[in-house]
Amino acid sequence: MHLLTWNENYSVYVESMDRQHQKIIDIINQLHQALEHGRLEDIIDRILQSLKEYTEYHFTDEEKLMTANNYPNLEQHRKRHQFLRNEIIRYRELQAKGKLTVDDISRLLTNWLINHIMVDDKDYGRMIRNAGKTFYNNSC
Repeated sequence: MHLLTWNENYSVYVESMDRQHQKIIDIINQLHQALEHGRLEDIIDRILQSLKEYTEYHFTDEEKLMTANNYPNLEQHRKRHQFLRNEIIRYRELQAKGKLTVDDISRLLTNWLINHIMVDDKDYGRMIRNAGKTFYNNSC
């Protein structure tokens, strides 16, 4: 079972960011499924590394978009990104000690990701749309 399922409510209406958010959700679902099915030892390091690398790519891309559009809350947004970076490091440390649980992943990542998309990311999406810029293919 998936922990998260993408739906239109999560859209920030910036196509590249929506695709990247979907990819992050996919990685989180892989991690959750590995934890649920007891395959943690086999693939946890690979999935956590994938999550670390992809969120870094996404955060860099997102911050460039915000910079290019003079997003006024950029520094606050960067701090929230850093929080998740730190949590991923903490997860890797917990895993190395054999203390990472399904609840750790489920609670933090779903709460952080959904709140981050629904509040922080939608804020820059609204700002971009209100400025009359379009970053979405209407055929999607």
